[in-house]
Amino acid sequence: MDNIFFEISAIIIVSTALALLARLIKQPTVLAFILTGILLGPLGLNWLQSKELMEVLASFGIAFVLYLIGIELDIRKFKALNNVALFSGIGQVVFTGVIGFILAVALGFPASQAWILSLALTFSSTIIVVKLLGEARQLDSLYGRIAVAILVLQDFFAVLALLILESLGKTIDTTALPWVEIGLSFVKASAIGLLAWLLAKYVFRRIFIFIGHSQELLFLWSIAWCFLFALLAMALDFPVTIAVFLAGVAIAGLDYNYEISARIRSLRDFFIVIFFAVLGSQLVLTLDAHTIWLGVLLALFVLIGNPLIVYIILISGGHQPRVALFVGLSIGQISEFSFILANRGVVLGFLDQTVVSLIAFVGLVTMVGSTYFITYNEQIYRWLKPLLYHRWLQRKKYSQQNVVAKDLTNHIVIFGYYSSLNKVLKELKELNKEIVIIDYNPASIKHIARQAVQHIYGDMRDEDILKQAQLDQASLIISIVPYPEPTLSLLQYAKHFKLKADIIVSARHLAEVEQFYKAGATFVLHPDSISLQYLKDILHKEELVKVSKLHKEELRQLRAII
Repeated sequence: MDNIFFEISAIIIVSTALALLARLIKQPTVLAFILTGILLGPLGLNWLQSKELMEVLASFGIAFVLYLIGIELDIRKFKALNNVALFSGIGQVVFTGVIGFILAVALGFPASQAWILSLALTFSSTIIVVKLLGEARQLDSLYGRIAVAILVLQDFFAVLALLILESLGKTIDTTALPWVEIGLSFVKASAIGLLAWLLAKYVFRRIFIFIGHSQELLFLWSIAWCFLFALLAMALDFPVTIAVFLAGVAIAGLDYNYEISARIRSLRDFFIVIFFAVLGSQLVLTLDAHTIWLGVLLALFVLIGNPLIVYIILISGGHQPRVALFVGLSIGQISEFSFILANRGVVLGFLDQTVVSLIAFVGLVTMVGSTYFITYNEQIYRWLKPLLYHRWLQRKKYSQQNVVAKDLTNHIVIFGYYSSLNKVLKELKELNKEIVIIDYNPASIKHIARQAVQHIYGDMRDEDILKQAQLDQASLIISIVPYPEPTLSLLQYAKHFKLKADIIVSARHLAEVEQFYKAGATFVLHPDSISLQYLKDILHKEELVKVSKLHKEELRQLRAII
């Protein structure tokens, strides 16, 4: 007992110290947990001796990871995906998987291992990407939304791959037919999913409301729901990981899903530290020079090949090179699912420890590399810009979407477009001035065209686009793009070329307001200050009722447009 307590304590203390170091150098904490296992494992201090117990705790980590992914994988997200996002996500999984399989076979891996290895290279880390984009305040940007959409689809396909892997594992050393076993697993998955949905709708909700005032019971009930389906899976000889994932999906559509995930997340984080530490302790046992060389090649495929595949898919879908590049760079690492697939592959007898070590090595390299790719994506874009806009990359495709006169004067230029802008456009049209809207979302172009205004498909940081909009002749420039980097770029351009137009820009944070004014903005739209002023004007009940009705009607009209 003392030895177990010592080992867990060592893992927590060392992983915390390394996680602090990882944060200091802007690296994901997953790397710190793996390095903890290496440091405390056989080739380090060799303190981790309770292997069976550690593997059991690691299994809890996997279960909680999939449970949380299920909770956060609201089915309604799939309804919100447009055709470009669906095409990009599915295309990335298919092309990366196929090319990865061919590459693995070419490097000498047998087909039975190559398909698992290719899947491990296909999926990207939702945790890392969402964290980095959130810190950069880019989750709501066009490329951020596309990247998250691809990650959502990847998670869905990763669970399917895990289900198939578990099904095939049952056919080893038996006479069972693989396709029959896979079909039976899908039947069981459908039955468990249906049961989970029914119980969530008619039982879970009522119990959750009944115990709503007890924090302890809420926490226990959230965990009990997970373990209930884990026990059911064991009784049906069904993978526990898939069952708890379905349990999470069943409650993802409830009003309390965020509250539940918040309660479970800290428990998940504890067990996932153990999982990655165990993985790290096994990492370097089989890493020889040949394995490291293979790992470098596969890591380059993930870091460069995967972004290139996504870039080509998005360019084919009509997106700008900048957006396509940023999305590609954001998913240039392997996922937590990659480690889970590798772990299950060993348990089921498909993989040996060499391949697991190889996948972990690729994970270390790609997570480090992609972190810097995401952080410095703007600099990478500037460096690659001459190549990205080369004539053989079909620049004409973008210009064909532009509708703008050659000789404009005293006109209004607007950067960014949302449906809520339509009322403002109506007011601006009454000024009898030409209006030019610039936006780099292909889906917005058709909506902009309906407003009978001139438009340009492009990025506000592209000087060719700014020249095409003839900013030097404009009387008013408005930007509703809520990100500081492009806004500052526009203001610096205006200052450098001494533009005479008044410039109105948007800021999401108070610190940016002063920064934009110093950079030369005429007026800065700031949601908090505008909302407070609006609140002051509607405090009387009669006025409040009137504007409430008007607001609901406007929302109804916007939904009809979208």
